[in-house]
Amino acid sequence: MTAKFPEYTRVVAERDGEIVGTATINSHHGGLYEPHRYWVGSATHEQHRHTGVDNAMIEALLEHVQAVQPEQLWTYIREDFVPMVEFLDAFNFNEEFRSWGSHLDVQAFDMDAYLPQKQELEAEGIRFCSYLELDEANRERDLVSFHKQIEEDVPFYEPIIPKERDDIREDNIPDESCFVALDGNTIVGMASLDTCVEGLLQNGLTGVHRDYRNRGIATVLKALVASYAKTQGEVDINAAGSGENQAMRHVNEKLGYMIEPAWITFKAVL
Repeated sequence: MTAKFPEYTRVVAERDGEIVGTATINSHHGGLYEPHRYWVGSATHEQHRHTGVDNAMIEALLEHVQAVQPEQLWTYIREDFVPMVEFLDAFNFNEEFRSWGSHLDVQAFDMDAYLPQKQELEAEGIRFCSYLELDEANRERDLVSFHKQIEEDVPFYEPIIPKERDDIREDNIPDESCFVALDGNTIVGMASLDTCVEGLLQNGLTGVHRDYRNRGIATVLKALVASYAKTQGEVDINAAGSGENQAMRHVNEKLGYMIEPAWITFKAVL
């Protein structure tokens, strides 16, 4: 059975009138239309895994889109689900990169645990404040300029982990959720909140100037963001990054974020 939508197709596998598997193919990802690159995914009932059902569904999907002659197939699968999928070997998928996700129990977060580190940095001349405490005449210009500096150092993999946007904060996220670190009047670090699919609260770009890293500034900034979220009654913050961004992963772990199994992105050339 096939249900077709514009640039999107789903197939299902049946046995004795019951669905035992489903798979999809899609040329859109993250709002991008890329006719040469198609994304696939499948799920098969545990009793029918590694019996050829996955492969047959992907074959059916490829027949459906053969008129457009896609050049690549892509998929991403959480690492603990990879052993359940058989089409990776059958279609010669290779790993491209890994990404990680995490989440913080906001109401269990205790800002007091990070005050000594904040006080040490303040004694060294680093000041922390919210975006709204900056000079109103120049704050947007200064923050955007700093944002553009640090985003060059952030690992990204389009379209799974896109490069940061020019509009660095969502309109529906208040400015007081953005915190900065300053040396004198110069911004040397920033952290903020953002929203993504279905209103999920997540960390925005967190970054520290190259000359100020490995001093705990990012930890204090993200702690301030979490503390703000707690005062607003939020219950969860999501954070994610590329597999090679271990520095930010370690910051999250220090703050109490629960790190989830990695997501692995695979590519096959047709």
